[in-house]
Amino acid sequence: MRTRALTLVLLLVCASVAGVGVGAETAQASHTSTITQTTTLSLTPETAGEITATVRYDLPESVTALSVTVPSSQRVAATSGFAHTSGNSYEWDGETESPSLMLRVPANRTFTGNRALDTARARDGGVTVTGPHSARTEGVSSASASDAMAATTGRDGGARSRTADTADGAASDGGEYSFVDTGSWAITPIPQFGTHWSWRGTEHVGLERRTAVDGPGVAGNAMAYLGPHETYERRAHGQRLRLVVPAAASLRESPESVLDALADASGAMTGGARDAEVRVVAAPTSVNWGPSGLEYGGSDAWVRADSRLDAPENVWLHEYVHTRQAYTPTNETKWTLEGGAEYYAGLLTLQQGRITYEEFRSYLTRGRRDPYAGAVLAEPTTWRGLADYLKGALVVGTLDRRIRTATAGEHSFDAVLAQLNSDDDRVTQAEFLAAVAAAGDDATRDAAARYTETDAVPETWSYAAHERAFGESPPRMAFALDGDALAAHGPWRNATLDVATGATTLATGEALVLNATVTNHGEHAGEYEATLRRNGTVVAETGGRLDGGASTRVTLDATLTEADDYVLDLGYREIDVEVVRPATPVVRSLSVNRSAVNASQPVEVTVEVANPSSHPANATYAITVDGRQTGTWTPYLAPNESVTGTFTVTFESGGTHTVRVGERNATVEVSGGGLVPGVPGFGPVTGALGVLLGIALAVAARRQHRE
Repeated sequence: MRTRALTLVLLLVCASVAGVGVGAETAQASHTSTITQTTTLSLTPETAGEITATVRYDLPESVTALSVTVPSSQRVAATSGFAHTSGNSYEWDGETESPSLMLRVPANRTFTGNRALDTARARDGGVTVTGPHSARTEGVSSASASDAMAATTGRDGGARSRTADTADGAASDGGEYSFVDTGSWAITPIPQFGTHWSWRGTEHVGLERRTAVDGPGVAGNAMAYLGPHETYERRAHGQRLRLVVPAAASLRESPESVLDALADASGAMTGGARDAEVRVVAAPTSVNWGPSGLEYGGSDAWVRADSRLDAPENVWLHEYVHTRQAYTPTNETKWTLEGGAEYYAGLLTLQQGRITYEEFRSYLTRGRRDPYAGAVLAEPTTWRGLADYLKGALVVGTLDRRIRTATAGEHSFDAVLAQLNSDDDRVTQAEFLAAVAAAGDDATRDAAARYTETDAVPETWSYAAHERAFGESPPRMAFALDGDALAAHGPWRNATLDVATGATTLATGEALVLNATVTNHGEHAGEYEATLRRNGTVVAETGGRLDGGASTRVTLDATLTEADDYVLDLGYREIDVEVVRPATPVVRSLSVNRSAVNASQPVEVTVEVANPSSHPANATYAITVDGRQTGTWTPYLAPNESVTGTFTVTFESGGTHTVRVGERNATVEVSGGGLVPGVPGFGPVTGALGVLLGIALAVAARRQHRE
């Protein structure tokens, strides 16, 4: 979900706040002059339920005053350049270049009721201007501050209550969590602070917020995971989808399957606002979670690691859909958040071929049962249990089918979602009904009013009616990239590539080889295509046509000779391919098996070269004896590989002789005779000696990979 910043202007002076955090540290803002607030989060293994947050301010010279208000639930453990003034406020001493506060922050959030749902989502605080050359960002004064929080949801497959306690603090015994710190790992909101500053001069000073993690972890816009983990990435439809799997989590589905589902949903939903990046944490199930999943802050979410993809109540997709809902509802329309997410989760799961239509219909039918059926969706006080989820899903589905029927498939509820997302104010009931009418017709609007303003309950529809309105499922092409589906071939290596992160690196001269299976998971025949592009220009491509349910093998082979950024486009999935010039290996050592020999005795010379870089390396080394080049050697090394080469020389003349490769050398003391020129096997040698050394190298060369 996109986030909006509210800016109030007074005397032509304004303040802006951008709060982001991805990976170890990220930033988003641009000002002529900027205060940088960096919040670094770390675990406190000795104190489960609490994390440390160190907030540091880097100040431009024009800033004359700075004060920070800390939420009352957080404890200041140490300060540098700040002095306590009153209450929870701290003031900069005016001298320290990078003042900081170290805070102890309660991380656990617990719930009351049966399967309670979190109803608090962090959002950037409002921004106001307090006068000329002064600005203030209104942060969160407590975890339940409504002016800095927006409604969100968790969801669970069982019965759930709407009661929620969103205050920070230690978990009560037997509590059910929406956020938790176990000591060894944590899923936690990112702390927010109130900051006030003043400056001199005409140059505007803004505030840029960053979040970092001290140690392993991932920070998002509003939520962070702290602890050991693996991250899997996928690029699809302009989005970067990141799946974070903690070491403590046992993922029921494969990371590839989860990313497949999210990427497919990213493309199938046309009306929602796509964030540039969405982060989902697979939450370990060793703690007693309240919901099965929680979207928080617009583009961050966690989902229980044991959640299934083949269920109409698909939690992975439910939380993803929330990231596409970029509007703020009123009480009359807030049912659309959960009803819409629940409906789309089921519909997308059906369209992905993971459930049958009867499973989908049976799930929607739950909205017709008590106590949900009697709810008036536009009046939250009438809701019982999961009325907004279950009756809401049935109503959204009914409106979706009616819109498709009224427009012969030209529009769907996606058009309603797009209209709601375009509203900068809270979406009223009148605006919702107008969006339905614009997408469908007046009859559809009347149905929307009846099903939301009264306790009327729509019927579900038959498979035949579903086919007429939705059509058979469209072609959906999916490339399976398991095993050796993607490889690099060339002088350095013939190896498979791990593309779990959504990116890979090759060297110029290597070939990118795709050998994958593509399957049409839809019912209609359609076209598939695999395209490799450089700066938008097609470098290589292949494609064809597949009937519904059919599969075929697809190959693509492209030798990449230019260093640049490429994209392998597989329809719903994109893989970044960075092509770089080969690195230069390092000659680690050169040694001889004898340091003193008689003339004509063979001396074995061993050279070890290493490639410490993350991409292939090669170099041509001159082999010299007493300063005279007698040959060359061009080793090719894969990333993090070392190679040992061995060759033999004999000396016919006495004296001290030096053999050199790169910066390494060794000396040999020889008694009598003359030097036999040439070092066979390295470079352009000919005849029997060259053949003999070629065999020797094949036997003696050793390749080692460093972990």
